[in-house]
Amino acid sequence: MRPSSQTLLDLAVEKYLNSGDFNGFPVYLLADPKHTDDVRELVEAGLLDVVRGDFHPNPHIKALPAEDIDVQLSKLDKDGLAGCLYPTPRHLRTIVRPADYQRRPFTLAMARGMAQLEFWPFDIRAMEWYRNDPRFEIDANDISFSITIKDEFAATMASNDRDNISIDRGGFCYDRDDHRALAVFARDLGRKPQHHQMEWLPHVLDGGFKLQEDFFASSVLGAFSPGISVFDAFLEERKTLDDHLNQMVGRRLFKSAYASGDRPDRFGFIVRPTAREIADFHQVLDKVLSDDISKDFFEGLVETHEVLTDAKGRARKMPHGTIKMASEWVRKEFGSDTRAAAFLSMLKSARQRRQKPAHVISPDAYDHAYVDEQRAIMRDAYQAMKGFRDLVESQSGVPLVGQSRWLEDAVVRFK
Repeated sequence: MRPSSQTLLDLAVEKYLNSGDFNGFPVYLLADPKHTDDVRELVEAGLLDVVRGDFHPNPHIKALPAEDIDVQLSKLDKDGLAGCLYPTPRHLRTIVRPADYQRRPFTLAMARGMAQLEFWPFDIRAMEWYRNDPRFEIDANDISFSITIKDEFAATMASNDRDNISIDRGGFCYDRDDHRALAVFARDLGRKPQHHQMEWLPHVLDGGFKLQEDFFASSVLGAFSPGISVFDAFLEERKTLDDHLNQMVGRRLFKSAYASGDRPDRFGFIVRPTAREIADFHQVLDKVLSDDISKDFFEGLVETHEVLTDAKGRARKMPHGTIKMASEWVRKEFGSDTRAAAFLSMLKSARQRRQKPAHVISPDAYDHAYVDEQRAIMRDAYQAMKGFRDLVESQSGVPLVGQSRWLEDAVVRFK
């Protein structure tokens, strides 16, 4: 290696390890054109990476792993030097001492070249103790989560670094068997104090995990994802169905106007795969369906009450349940159409799943099968709602073209 090449590599290493944020060495500081040859030599040797900012707008941080050596060399030949220079993980592993990063395993990983937007997968149970600590608040949706300090504790905890162990942003990832795990970016963990890093370390998972697609698009690429969660798609189908029924009958089937931007609480993927969480989900799904059906919808369409006689011969007028009235009206209006039958089956299944836990006392359980169970339920529920919406739309006489076309083209995410 030429002396000038060694000096350049030393500059890149010094900048990376001592900048405070693992920054790259800007190429605009290299005034001499001969440094292009030095950079080429170091790239060919696997000692230096050129990060140009092609896939992330800020080349001063190594957001993603560097491109292959052949690609870097091709761009050097075509476009010259640009962006920043970084020592490669291969080189850093030979010079960075673990002893300098004791009890900071995630900082050590970055010091050895892990890109800032690479992620660590963690068992879901890593957030369990946060749930049991009333000072923290967990906000989770289908693709991401955050763990923050509640406002009433913020002032006292902010002054105590040991307690200030929040996670401002994290996401979800999946292994080959679609098991769900937490995902936290290297930079977010690498900046945490050592006791915080040691809390998370035991929960690191092995094996190949991929970020949930929408989280990857928004948080890594900074791009808009065309995907829509099955829960949002379900609610949009439900809303559109209700609009068509309003055109058809003159009144709405559902009492609440839920939509993708206004989900009921706990209507989303379960965070922990436990019997208690799946039971809570069964309850909220039934509330979104038969519990939310308006009895007024059926007035004049089907019988809404029946007269029963008690043991003493007294007649009492008893109201029909919403599922019974819905079943009678749907069969009367749509006959034996399979889409109508699937919709009714969905209503009945949701009610049965909700009622089952109420009559059985059982301990809580932890099982990844609950995640698969919920995913299958929502896939079937979405398809049933979509099919019935399509059936009603075909008979309403007033198709809502724009809204329905959007639903037809939506890329629905089932995880």
